[in-house]
Amino acid sequence: MGFKQIAKEALGYSPSHTATLLRRDVKDLKTKAIAKVKSMYGHKAERTSASVDKQSSDGANTLETNSDETSVGGSEEVMPARESTSTAENEEIIETAYSIMTENLGVLMKARDSDASRRERWIFRGCWLLLHMALQYCPSNPFYETLGCGKTAAADAEVRAKILQPTTTVTFYASYRCDEVLDTESFRPEHWWKAIYEATCSHVQMEFVAKALLHHVWPENNSMTVLKLIGSPSEKFFEFDAAELRRRVQVLLFPELNACLRSHL
Repeated sequence: MGFKQIAKEALGYSPSHTATLLRRDVKDLKTKAIAKVKSMYGHKAERTSASVDKQSSDGANTLETNSDETSVGGSEEVMPARESTSTAENEEIIETAYSIMTENLGVLMKARDSDASRRERWIFRGCWLLLHMALQYCPSNPFYETLGCGKTAAADAEVRAKILQPTTTVTFYASYRCDEVLDTESFRPEHWWKAIYEATCSHVQMEFVAKALLHHVWPENNSMTVLKLIGSPSEKFFEFDAAELRRRVQVLLFPELNACLRSHL
């Protein structure tokens, strides 16, 4: 008995007809499976869309509520919510002359002229590094607080008041040559910190004050030459000279530091 005959008796159909039926069943199963998957994802998308719509609606309601609560002088003007008094007081306590000038110096570096000539870039960098070094000797530097040598909150508040608020009324303006050096013989530390604060707010003032500072503490050297030595990576500023410059700047800006450090040894 041949294979086809055996298969026909076992299946009741010819092998070719059986294959046709199997292909039909497989096709039906595939169609049903695809329809089921589409149905599942369709419901999920509807639920997601509904959730997003609900969140958008809630967000819109929240914005409308906040707008109503914070608007002043009309419905179209929206004012930011005011911070609590305790937060403002905490920020006032944390803010020091050192932190203000350090932040200003960072802003100056970010706003520097990228199209300046190479010489101008090195001079700017030298001025910036010199002022950054000077700020390390600010009495409100947190480093000195850990040593017990820093300014108290009341003393620093007095320094900040002198730095940030003018104490004299200007009734006369005088013009100066660009290469003229500021007369600093009678300057006290608070005068220097006032000048350094102004230097951290302006590129022009930064160079002017940096040259005046160098001329005051190191008159035997040309200020512009030293600034270029400090700022140019290709120049060599010897460590001995750098240490001497730091010592002179510290004595000028924080004269009581050495005595304070000796008392804590």
